[in-house]
Amino acid sequence: YSDSIITLYYVPSDFSGKAWSPNEARYALNYKGVPYKTVWIEYPEIEPTMRSIGAAPTKKKPDGSPWYTIPVIVDPSRTATSGGPTVVSDSFHIAEYLDETYSTPSTGPLFPPGTKALQQLFYDHFFKNVLLQSVPMALPEVIKHLNEGSRPYWRLTCEPIVGGKLEDVCSKGSEKLDGVRDDL
Repeated sequence: YSDSIITLYYVPSDFSGKAWSPNEARYALNYKGVPYKTVWIEYPEIEPTMRSIGAAPTKKKPDGSPWYTIPVIVDPSRTATSGGPTVVSDSFHIAEYLDETYSTPSTGPLFPPGTKALQQLFYDHFFKNVLLQSVPMALPEVIKHLNEGSRPYWRLTCEPIVGGKLEDVCSKGSEKLDGVRDDL
């Protein structure tokens, strides 16, 4: 890490120089005015890359093994307890880190005082009850915008989750959408 600016790891897409999904970490970095560079990595590269930089897994796979996801930031200007740069996984934790480390009177906090617990509760509820429920609708669309380096991996890992070919699952999306509406 010869640079002194933060590195943001994310997956590229066919949207010229942009990620395929909203990137809260990027929004937070931009809001805080923190300089950063993006390292684009394809889905098959996430786990080995995250392990190599010392990122923490963000979840567990159904078999109990660690699941590495992105976004992840590496901040070489702050030394972690390990002696290396600070590495932060997960959008919510990245926002917390940026608030703790890069707060200035001109930008204000990402989490207004006294709201972090409520926002964590909302984030967890939204992820579980809205995002996960909408997966069958989204997955077939996402694969269309991933680079060739990520498509086979995406299919291999997602089709078992949704129980069929992504294109077939899309037709069942309206049933899932009703469930998502009910959860809102």
